[in-house]
Amino acid sequence: MPDIFIVVSCSRIAVVMAKGPRASTAAVASQTKQRSLSIEQLVNKKLYDNFKGFGPSETDCKLVAGKTLRQKIKEDLEACAAHKGPAMGGIYWRRLREE
Repeated sequence: MPDIFIVVSCSRIAVVMAKGPRASTAAVASQTKQRSLSIEQLVNKKLYDNFKGFGPSETDCKLVAGKTLRQKIKEDLEACAAHKGPAMGGIYWRRLREE
């Protein structure tokens, strides 16, 4: 069974499958399959991954800094893709969950 790696950045998700357990970095890079996601799909994925226990009332109604959680994440993803926004790591997601 090939090893599967998922690489996530602000603007795209890459699914990398390597043939064999000891595939070289060059082999992994040559076998990279990438698919671009729309901003809405990326926002939905981030919400699903980081707010699993939240329902529509928390993601689409609750206001964080005057915006819904979905609007805030979309705005920050767009800023991150333009290299003008916050880094969207663990601290970012923890802070959003606490607000």
